[in-house]
Amino acid sequence: GASLAVCRGRLEMRGLFWGLAIVFGAALLSPARAADEAATTLDYFTVENVSAALTELGATDLKTYDAPGGHKGIQASLGGYKLAMSIQQCDAAGCTGLLFGTQFSTDGRDVSAETLLSFTRKYPPTPALRTEGGVALMRALISDGGIRSTNLKANFALLIGIIPAFVKHVNEAALPEVDDELA
Repeated sequence: GASLAVCRGRLEMRGLFWGLAIVFGAALLSPARAADEAATTLDYFTVENVSAALTELGATDLKTYDAPGGHKGIQASLGGYKLAMSIQQCDAAGCTGLLFGTQFSTDGRDVSAETLLSFTRKYPPTPALRTEGGVALMRALISDGGIRSTNLKANFALLIGIIPAFVKHVNEAALPEVDDELA
């Protein structure tokens, strides 16, 4: 994953740009294609339909793998960030759960649980978590009753778009307090 220390400045603009580009790019599809796309309801998540949504958003370097617990996984690069997905909640009919996120190295710097919790309070649909050697942003989707493919793509775009706010939040929390007498 990327390093939070390295990412601070360039992430703010890059993440905003890619988040907006992905959302607006999806909205600028031809009218016939947009109507066709909006009508696509996914009852189950599959490697094929998740990969197709990522590809339509411009993802590259797609790789599938066997994830822990017997789940299928997908890795991809989108908007300059590496994403990992795990298709879960499977039964004989199909899989109704999709967990996806991105991870950052903290370069050995401690990121407090309070910092991660305060970010999660601001952005509840995208919790920030500690991982081995870093921190991660995660999202989870459930397709019970169906989910539109446009909604799936919007969720990928939302994750990419929130990365700059996360990096800023973590870096600001790590700044030392300024003594008013010295300011």
